[in-house]
Amino acid sequence: MVRGRKNIQQEAAGNGYGKGKPKKLFEHEYDCTLKSVSIAKDKASVGLSIPRSDIGVDEADEIFCGAQLRVMLEADPNAGKKEPDGQTKLVESSIDFEGIATCSGYSVRTGVINLSLQFVKSEVDLRQLGRFAALKGKVMCTRTGDCTTHEGEEE
Repeated sequence: MVRGRKNIQQEAAGNGYGKGKPKKLFEHEYDCTLKSVSIAKDKASVGLSIPRSDIGVDEADEIFCGAQLRVMLEADPNAGKKEPDGQTKLVESSIDFEGIATCSGYSVRTGVINLSLQFVKSEVDLRQLGRFAALKGKVMCTRTGDCTTHEGEEE
């Protein structure tokens, strides 16, 4: 299921009308570089890198290894593009995507932690997900459980 920022903010307010104290939507938020988006027979995935200065290995292990996650990705496709002198943007160009993903693990490099988020293809807007390829943005997530294979065994 894909929902826009407005719907999510309304849910966070508790009653759908923006009244009341907002709830924290996601437990974790990291700046990231979104890599490639891949579409397979039943799955869609997006690879991303999080700077090691933002997340430690123990924290990454707890959040991402063998996890089912509620995820939101945010990015601005126009970030870093120069505007002509004296002109300002008239419209917000950021995009967002929300879904339930699984992550079996991650890899560690000198400066980054790399991981892949797997989505069930039939449950996501592939066009919207595809817009995130090769962008800088944010990943926000909450671990909702452990991921399992089709036979019910943990990956």
